[in-house]
Amino acid sequence: MPCFDALYPNLALNGVIVADNMLFPEIYRDAAAVYRNAVRSKPDMQAVLLPIGQGIDISCRTAGNRT
Repeated sequence: MPCFDALYPNLALNGVIVADNMLFPEIYRDAAAVYRNAVRSKPDMQAVLLPIGQGIDISCRTAGNRT
């Protein structure tokens, strides 16, 4: 996931990433799932997928283990 991989090392503690179009259009669902898995694989990230509009994923870097 190039965009997330570029942002993640510089994301501040309590920094937030908001990603849109996580549920629709359906042709992007596979790519959205790859993004969500990449975010959730980091031990210091918390994320929630909200079924608002096209689907919004809100992620925050927490005080967990920073890599």
